[in-house]
Amino acid sequence: MSAIEIEDQIKSLAPDELQKLTDWFVQFALRRQEEARENEEWTDLALKNFAMAYGDGEPEYSLADIKK
Repeated sequence: MSAIEIEDQIKSLAPDELQKLTDWFVQFALRRQEEARENEEWTDLALKNFAMAYGDGEPEYSLADIKK
């Protein structure tokens, strides 16, 4: 379905149907925003923990060490 077809269908909605669709879309957008924020928080936490675990004081390992 093209954007023009979607727009035509939205324009044909009754006011109460349009309100329901608008309410649904707002809730959908808010959920997606919250999911993105939560994902960003988990990523930040993982990066901080990784930096703490493998900081500047961590010895360098050679390929031979890794293969052991």
